[in-house]
Amino acid sequence: MWPDSAWNNPRCGDGTYGDREKPEVVASAYGLTLLNNDGSSQPNQQGTSFSAPQVAGLAALLAERNADLIDEPEAMRAIIMASAVHNVHGPSGIPTGQDLEDGAGAIDAALADSIAGVGYEDVYQYPYPACEGPCWWSNYVYNNYPGHPGNFPPGTYRWYYFKATKGERIRVVLAWVSDPAGPGGGYAADLLHTDLDLAIFDPDGQGPVANGYSASHDNSYEIVDFVTEKTGQYAIGVYKNAGTTEYLNSIGLAWVKDATYLPDLRNKGGFVSQVYIRNDGAEPRNVQVHYFDYLGIPPNPSHPSDTCVLNPNQHCWINVFDLQRIPSGSRASAIVDGGEDVSVTVLNVHQASPYTTGSFAGLNETSDSLFVPLLMRYNSNWHSDLTVFNAGSQSASVTVQYVDAAGNVCSYPFSLATNGSKNIDLRTSPGCSLPPPFVGGARVYSTNGQPLAAVANEWRDNPADGVPDSFMAYEAFPAGATSSFQPLLMRDNNTWYTGASFQDTAGSSGSVTTTYFPQDSGVQCGSSGSYGLVANGIAIANPLPPSGQCGSPFVGSGRATRSAGFVSVVNQATTASLKAMSYSAVGQGTQTVVLPLVLKNRNVPWGTGTWSSGLTVQNLGDSQATVRIVYYNADGSLLGWSEQDRQVPARASHVYNPAPTSGGVVTFEGSAVVMADQPIAVVVNLIASGSSDDTAMSYTGVSH
Repeated sequence: MWPDSAWNNPRCGDGTYGDREKPEVVASAYGLTLLNNDGSSQPNQQGTSFSAPQVAGLAALLAERNADLIDEPEAMRAIIMASAVHNVHGPSGIPTGQDLEDGAGAIDAALADSIAGVGYEDVYQYPYPACEGPCWWSNYVYNNYPGHPGNFPPGTYRWYYFKATKGERIRVVLAWVSDPAGPGGGYAADLLHTDLDLAIFDPDGQGPVANGYSASHDNSYEIVDFVTEKTGQYAIGVYKNAGTTEYLNSIGLAWVKDATYLPDLRNKGGFVSQVYIRNDGAEPRNVQVHYFDYLGIPPNPSHPSDTCVLNPNQHCWINVFDLQRIPSGSRASAIVDGGEDVSVTVLNVHQASPYTTGSFAGLNETSDSLFVPLLMRYNSNWHSDLTVFNAGSQSASVTVQYVDAAGNVCSYPFSLATNGSKNIDLRTSPGCSLPPPFVGGARVYSTNGQPLAAVANEWRDNPADGVPDSFMAYEAFPAGATSSFQPLLMRDNNTWYTGASFQDTAGSSGSVTTTYFPQDSGVQCGSSGSYGLVANGIAIANPLPPSGQCGSPFVGSGRATRSAGFVSVVNQATTASLKAMSYSAVGQGTQTVVLPLVLKNRNVPWGTGTWSSGLTVQNLGDSQATVRIVYYNADGSLLGWSEQDRQVPARASHVYNPAPTSGGVVTFEGSAVVMADQPIAVVVNLIASGSSDDTAMSYTGVSH
């Protein structure tokens, strides 16, 4: 935030209530780089003159997404405030009586876009159907117009409905028109002739729900931020207070859900899941975790959820075996409330010989269509399993369409209960006639529009005894992009090699072009355009970089591009042991990436050996990036030492191994925040020394 910002609230009337809150939202205003018309830049610019155009630009993008928003300013304001769930300073939402620095929070274009696509602005459609996902409403309403669908007399409610599942964080914003005295009056006064309140009622009609009521006196908006305790249809009640005489007004409503989904939790076959949850927000908060079995009900009714009480930058550790959160012999899923201010990583650990581990980052994006770039069946003793979770508010009709290099093999339809999941073992029960050996991918989609989340596992069973001796995991992709970045690629780096699988997401043919950069070097060392993708197909690139390019040994980064959308997953394996790990390549980076778990020389209770982390940071931008890493102890306190700022060339990467790299930090268990002035992607490798077992796993850092 710009250090000289003045966020003092305006005075309200006679001062009886004094709960007018400004600003409503904030945007970046410090350390900005501006581009001139001639392409030159002005670094380190600051001031609210630069933040205001960002909010205006977001409004323009939302109007481009949905033209119905062009003449619905109150809906636009509600969308922008509802999606601003990341609080830079102070608590989430706008509690009455506090002079906050950032209002509802910092603007979030991606979340705002998730709301803008679906909206209702025709008052003659009222009452509207319940929204299955984030949406908005906007209407003219009348104080006294009997028989008109916009009639809204004082002392009554106007109702809107949405569907949500248990454990999701929900934010709802109501906005309406005030009467600013300007421009001749200099906007010195802003009269509020209509007074509305906002209340949320649960699927059983009970309410208002906890934290689901807002009744400020001096704002022309109301905001609630709460966690759902039930699955089903919620009611938004807009109440007009008695005494309102204004004939006509315009109201806008918007809601968004903010959650992290963990599709694959295990207490079965020797595997036990370890969950690390980090509070990335600026204030202490209670983070709730709700568990679900394959039918969408708590696997242990006596312990259906957990609450982690977390200070900023603190993480908690949950072993699902403890308290039989997930009973022995079972698999389950979970929802963590919050996604923008929370980051999660899951470790699936086989806790007896042969020791083997895999990890994935919690998913805060869902989609009714997911892409899984690499699945195997009887491929040199490599197999895969896939866990699909229904994040929707009703039963999902799901199809897994397996694909190979030619684009199609077979399809497997099934149903999932709300919050239910299904694990598909390709070796024993793929669901359709999948020939061995199989190397391909899958498209997973809901035919009735329910949002899904999924995690894929790859595992090797050399003895063919049903127990994996190598194991790795990655997250399914909700969408493709025209670029894919691989922060860490290796060839013969102490016997480590990397390979990748690419998958078309656009339903069109076209080659993938890959380029490679040695670590710390912005000079491209090789490229290949030979990876052809047919519509819906996959292509395997192994090794990357290809032999004959970039020398050997090689440690560096990669960038793949294509004219149509695609996704990519990277596998890392060593020929010297059973160690193997996998990560999802990044389509688009951010300037802040959170790493929920970082270890250095730590003996942990869930595994064997001494564990350390290697961090690889790739600059995805077109110019040099300044990268800073700050470490936090497990209790949220600052480690007291951070990595020295490093200049990383465009497209290149830098490896911190083991991290923290300071010689003064001998052991460490905590988290890290990686920041840069260019978009970045980060991969974390967790490896235990002193074992030939597969004590290695990898996850992609959480972008905020």
